[in-house]
Amino acid sequence: MHRWLLVLLLAAVCQASAAFAQADDVAYCKVLGEIYLAKVMKTDVPTGQVPWAIDRCQAEPASSIVILQKALTDAKVQLPSRQ
Repeated sequence: MHRWLLVLLLAAVCQASAAFAQADDVAYCKVLGEIYLAKVMKTDVPTGQVPWAIDRCQAEPASSIVILQKALTDAKVQLPSRQ
């Protein structure tokens, strides 16, 4: 009985950790989008997947982060740390 309780508790902790990681990804994605809009949009019109990535930070942060990091790196903008 104690073993099942431990398994359920461990599963709940893992699920909570995943939710916090997702929230961190969303926050970082939004920061990348803000930096892109502030620094790159001044001189360029967004092309390719950048508008999609900015729009999808909440729902698909992992794939959006990859796109925004590449766009910022291509524009020679330093990426913020991921605290």
